[in-house]
This record gives sequence, C-alpha cells and structure tokens, in this order.
Amino acid sequence: MQLIPHFQPIVDIATGQVAGHEVLARTLDRDGKAHPAGHLFCDPALDEQDVLAFDRAVRLQALQRFAEAGQPGFLSLNISPRWIDLLDDEWIPTIAMLELYGVAPEKIIIEIVETGSNTGKLQQVVRRYKERGMRVAVDDFGAGCSQFDRVIQLEPDIVKLDMHLF
Repeated sequence: MQLIPHFQPIVDIATGQVAGHEVLARTLDRDGKAHPAGHLFCDPALDEQDVLAFDRAVRLQALQRFAEAGQPGFLSLNISPRWIDLLDDEWIPTIAMLELYGVAPEKIIIEIVETGSNTGKLQQVVRRYKERGMRVAVDDFGAGCSQFDRVIQLEPDIVKLDMHLF
C-alpha cells in the first residue's frame, strides 16, 4: 500500500485566497486514484508501530513537498496524542523533519485532537512546538466528550470546532 499526502486547501474567507493547506493521508489504488486513508489510523487490527510509521512517512513527504514548493502559506499537520505518548523526552520527529527540509516553524500548525494521551506529556511537547515557533491547534473540539480543562491546559493558538456543533 502506498500512502501519500493530500494538501487540502484552507481558504481565507476575507480574501477568497488559499492561505495554507491541511495535510491529509491518502492511499493510491492500482490505477493511481487517491482514497482517504483515515480509517488506517483507527484500525485496531493494525500494529501501532506500523500506523506510526505510516503517519511519519506521510508527514515527511508533505514537509519535503512543502519545502520544494517554496513554503507558500502555512501547512497544518495532524498529530495524534497516541504518538506523543510514545515520544522520548528529547527527540521530536516533526521538529527533526522541519530541520531536515529547512521548513520555517512559523509556517507550521500542529493539529492535535483533544482526546487521549497523557496530559502532562502532551503539554510538554506542545510547549516545545511553540518554543520553536509553531502554532498549535486543538482539532475537532466538541466531538465526543469535550474537555474544556484539557484545552485550557494546552493553551492552543487555534481551536477548530467539530462540524457536529453546526
């Protein structure tokens, strides 16, 4: 199976111009047609280390393409709190990927869903992202069991509301 990044445009409604892109994972079928791959990241039958490798491979490809394109606008990357729980205290792969491709941290928004994960560890990693100049978003706020206190603890720059709230 081949996973690739898909760049979903984010439009500034005031100007009507594309302001940035959110990276979404896609699989390619034999005919080269792309299909959503979100189900892979939730499939309990898949080994967690394999899913983590899929996620990092898509993120790496996205950052490489973003760098090659001259870093227009911003790039929003989804990162699962599950992956943050697996990090050691020193090495954060996304930061290493930015450095590898020379991507400006201020061009990156890290999107984290509000559920799961060790809150202390998540706060520590979010702080490191912000210290590097990245913005942090809480994704899908209002989906399932919202935790206002958790959102307040993370001090995100952006809170993305779940569509079900509308």
